[in-house]
Amino acid sequence: MLIKAYKLNELVIKTVIEFFAPVRGVGAWGARLLWRISEDLGGSLLSHLRTMVAASRAFRSIALLISLSSCAGFLLAGAPSTPVQRRERRAGGVVAAHGELRASIIGIGAAAPERRVPNSELEKVVDTSDEWISQRTGISCRHLIAPDQGLADLASKAAKEALEHAGVDPLEVGLVIMATSSPDDLFGDAAFVARSVGATNAVAFDLTAACSGFLFGINTASQFLHNGAYKTAIVIGADALSRWVDWTDRNTCVLFGDGAGAVVLQQTAAGQPAGILGYEMHSNGAGRSDLNLGYNGESKDLGTTIPATVTKGAYTPIAMNGKEVYKFATTCVPEVLKEALDNAGLTADDVDWLLLHQVRAVAHQRARAHSTSSISLPCAPNDCLPHRIPRLPSLWRVFTPSRLSCTGSFLWCHSQANIRIMETVAKKLGIPMEKVITNLAEYGNTSAGSIPLALNEAVKAGKVKPGDVIACAGFGAGLSWGSAIIRWSGK
Repeated sequence: MLIKAYKLNELVIKTVIEFFAPVRGVGAWGARLLWRISEDLGGSLLSHLRTMVAASRAFRSIALLISLSSCAGFLLAGAPSTPVQRRERRAGGVVAAHGELRASIIGIGAAAPERRVPNSELEKVVDTSDEWISQRTGISCRHLIAPDQGLADLASKAAKEALEHAGVDPLEVGLVIMATSSPDDLFGDAAFVARSVGATNAVAFDLTAACSGFLFGINTASQFLHNGAYKTAIVIGADALSRWVDWTDRNTCVLFGDGAGAVVLQQTAAGQPAGILGYEMHSNGAGRSDLNLGYNGESKDLGTTIPATVTKGAYTPIAMNGKEVYKFATTCVPEVLKEALDNAGLTADDVDWLLLHQVRAVAHQRARAHSTSSISLPCAPNDCLPHRIPRLPSLWRVFTPSRLSCTGSFLWCHSQANIRIMETVAKKLGIPMEKVITNLAEYGNTSAGSIPLALNEAVKAGKVKPGDVIACAGFGAGLSWGSAIIRWSGK
């Protein structure tokens, strides 16, 4: 029956595709999965359909739905070797991608604490060495905020510098977004920062998305500019995670630094090229335990007649499962960048610079894989389904990070995961390392501050020029990850 379906006329095929449009996400996953399986089985359409029939018999109605929608996805997309871009359905049936936004970045600034702590100084704090840190992380030093200094001070300095670079009067700013997970005030720092820089006409609020925060802030502010709600905005990424590090744990305390970066965005004038060419964002709360800074309040009995116990606020130090974070980053970052490029109608050949969150996560140098005929693999960003799939070579190319190489019954996970993540993403996109912007060695992981800090250096050094296309990606706790394709419109 399914084999004959391939011979249906064009009208019927279009009807089938239209019918399965509501489940195109499942169809896209199934199409990619079946396509890869069919590569191993010979690659013919007949093999596709035979696989669908076998699946439907084994899993009955659920598998049949996936298989049929996969057929529709295959007919629509041909060989689904790249992710199907995410779309949203709006009123009137018009389908719009997460594409061009009429917002442009016209100024940038950054600030870091003056106190610079090289690796050699940490040898006096924990059992470590400069060589150990450098080889495993690529970090040479970090900047740490002083006890009498506030994160809002760094954020204000970065925002003022961005306004000066853009040549914008603070009174013209209508929106201020501060992306941070470590504010001075738990209720938020954005309003204070807005007042500090003279943006007294602006509405201001904090945004918490950890290391993805700055890009989420860019995408959020750009929406307000695109729809005309505001004309000018400031987006700040700032964190002081040294406050939340366990300084007795050499595996985490060497990673983090403090810093802030800010950009000024304006609504793109009519007839001018847009500055945000495409974007994408994702989150998955199932990964919360892999990277978090959890609440750990101390219980206190109020001593009332009716038993009542509350907690005195406190938090644990940063906790991170380096192996899982590494797998998450090497899987999700290339995918989300490809999605944003697709949404922008661009390819990797159009990218002038690749800018990733400056991160390091420890991966085990050697990890044993399952020796049975099936393995558990992490979900792809758009395919949040539990997978146990046959161990076929082509499926490894779809679902596993390229820096994991299968040799017999072992997987080799390379160290220096921060550098490896960048190399992996660049390789998957076909972008040479010469186009990767990084300042990890100087600042370490500054969370929401890392992307604007690195971009500020590249702009001020003359590397990034007006009109350059920058592919940016942020990823971190939540778990969260996102990207934006930016055309630099500043000086």
